[in-house]
Amino acid sequence: MLMDMNKNPSPARSIFLVALLVVCFGLATSLRAQLVTVTYSIAPPTDSFDSPTVNPTLNLQATLNLSATVLSATGVAPLNPDIPGGVKGHFLFTGWETSETVNNANKYYSFTITPNVGMQISYTSVTYSLAAFGTDKWELRSSKDGFTGNFGAHTIPLDASQNPFTDDVSSIGTQAGAITFRLYGYSDPGGSADGLANNNGFFGPPGSGRDLVITGTVSAVPEPHQYAIIAGVGLLSFAAYRRRTRLSKLA
Repeated sequence: MLMDMNKNPSPARSIFLVALLVVCFGLATSLRAQLVTVTYSIAPPTDSFDSPTVNPTLNLQATLNLSATVLSATGVAPLNPDIPGGVKGHFLFTGWETSETVNNANKYYSFTITPNVGMQISYTSVTYSLAAFGTDKWELRSSKDGFTGNFGAHTIPLDASQNPFTDDVSSIGTQAGAITFRLYGYSDPGGSADGLANNNGFFGPPGSGRDLVITGTVSAVPEPHQYAIIAGVGLLSFAAYRRRTRLSKLA
């Protein structure tokens, strides 16, 4: 008889199990991570080749769940005085830091990503290409640690060739607040006509150009009651397992 009860649960028990599944599905859906990308297009450029900023383009999930500032260059000068007429497919600047370390340099590219209220982001990578005549050292840093560490120190050849990089930024972890990224350039001495580039016809080699792209996943920040529901579901599942095991032994 005990086996029969176990094999044929009561209607109330069935309804409870269905409700439990619905709750679990709803929680899983609300907390599910969605891929987000933020792209700063270095090519094609705007009509002004030495524009001081580049606007972001967000994929659908990013548009719904976060905001991004423009990509800007701080402490350096536009390329216009160096190459009259300009070169398309770049975001280059002059007057980069001349020391061999970043130190307290105030010369960098920067942008900020901010999740909407109730959302959080797990960062994955930042991809970009660099070209230079004089500034050969570059480091990507973040506000997570006050810009003290870097995600990889890169040294590039001073021949204006494009050098693609993908920096792993997963160590930032999951963040519900704003994170600012800075890409520092420095050398000894500092150079000109250096920085972000995506023009395979001018800088080359073919295929080496990259837009600056940030990738990650966004999800809802679990509310306290959601944590309680998850814990309750776990306890109920464990209790159901123990009861089923006990009934099986009695049968």
